[in-house]
Amino acid sequence: MLATVGEYAREQLDARGAISECEERHARFYLKLAADAAGPLTHIDQDEWMSRLVDERDGIRTAVTYFLATHQWNEIVELVWALLPFWWISGQFGEVSAWLKRLLEPDVRLAEHLDAIVVFSVNAIEFTSQSAPDPGFIPVFADCVERFRRLGDESGESAALLSLGMAQLMQSPPDTDSAESTLRRSVQMMEQADNPFLRVTVGLVLGQLELMRGRTSAAVENFEMILALARSNGDRVNESGALNYLGWTKLLAGERVTARELFSDTLLLTTSTGSEWGTAYALEGFSAVAMMSGDLSFAGRMLGAADTIREHKGMLAVSTLSFFQPILARVLDGPGAAEFEAARAVGRETVLADAVEAALAWIVPVDTPQSGAEVAAVPAARSE
Repeated sequence: MLATVGEYAREQLDARGAISECEERHARFYLKLAADAAGPLTHIDQDEWMSRLVDERDGIRTAVTYFLATHQWNEIVELVWALLPFWWISGQFGEVSAWLKRLLEPDVRLAEHLDAIVVFSVNAIEFTSQSAPDPGFIPVFADCVERFRRLGDESGESAALLSLGMAQLMQSPPDTDSAESTLRRSVQMMEQADNPFLRVTVGLVLGQLELMRGRTSAAVENFEMILALARSNGDRVNESGALNYLGWTKLLAGERVTARELFSDTLLLTTSTGSEWGTAYALEGFSAVAMMSGDLSFAGRMLGAADTIREHKGMLAVSTLSFFQPILARVLDGPGAAEFEAARAVGRETVLADAVEAALAWIVPVDTPQSGAEVAAVPAARSE
């Protein structure tokens, strides 16, 4: 019915020669909406604006399509950059990347600042969807940091520092010292720029760094601080991230039941906020608990469901959590690998809502053949 009404309205506007004006005004409305949303998306009103932007997603796409068709390049950059947290949370980086890559073609001329935003954004999106850690991103992000610094864009510089720190952390072996230095510079700049959302995000990465160094107590302290900060900001996305990492600290300490409860809390939050990438991480947590409990069928189904989210959302092909990989490798090298992979294939075909329901209903087996320490000797399992 609405499509019929829309078609009729378009015919009437066409008859009056008013379509172009209407499309321009429509696109400008969404450009202003993006500008209005930029601040609240990183503060206390995040949930309200996330919900509204989800409802307005088709209108936003139409606006970008119009700006592309009319070569209004600056407007595209302004709209996309303002809504960066929304694209990330809602898992739409793949679509956004296609828009921005158009702006890197030879016929497009952008001011240096807008060009810096596009180059950084395209590379940051590609970084999140790489199939394996690529050291080539380190000099790219370092250059982005310098460009934003030279242009006086503290928000851009701090975001580029975050990406640089993550790239340093994801190398094999991780460059934890350089990553920590970079991430702490990012924290300082985000505090100056009053960006609590990304400030909390960096805090989560710093906590992960502590886990990778085996400093479990320091990691727990960091994640609990970030959890409190996220809750005070009304930031349910990063609240779920802090809960997820706290789940890992408990799991690596052998506390499987507590870890399962924390992953359950994470899953409830990610599904309520519509954060599918967060749901993928929560399902991987359930998978790890099940692996460490000997329930390889359930573990495979949960990881398969997470695989599907990653493929659909253009996320990293496999989790890069350093403490997840040894657990997975131990299972894939063990006698239960065939059972696990068969269940993983089933999980890939499972409807997401069914996978979430199964995860929340699953109970950690009381009788388990092996402890977490026996499954994988992960440095993060040590408490200083």
